[in-house]
Amino acid sequence: MGQVTRPADGSGHIVPDAAASRDHRSRGPSGVGSLLGGKGGGVAINTGATVDHDCHLDDAVHVSPGANISGGVTINKYAWLGIGSAVVEGVTIAENTQTGAGAVVTKDTQQNSLYVGVPAKRIRTLT
Repeated sequence: MGQVTRPADGSGHIVPDAAASRDHRSRGPSGVGSLLGGKGGGVAINTGATVDHDCHLDDAVHVSPGANISGGVTINKYAWLGIGSAVVEGVTIAENTQTGAGAVVTKDTQQNSLYVGVPAKRIRTLT
């Protein structure tokens, strides 16, 4: 089994191939090469959520049960993905962004915003 390591700058954790090869559907996963949390940590990946390869989840990110994050996604600080939401490959979720349950995010989001629907649309500013 591979060991989760820290990058040279001390930020977050990189998940190696062997650690990512386990069945994560019941544990909350991390994809190969994904970076979880910056120097402050505090990433929450709940049961049944999936995180694909080469993702970067910053500090204080919450991934609700059943959420799916495709490869190459960046999720910035204080973001919250709702239950069963999905983020497609290569999208960036801005700081302090929330998605509603079942939302499918297909484009980069704006900071301090709430997104809902399929495809997800910005419905309000968060304060």
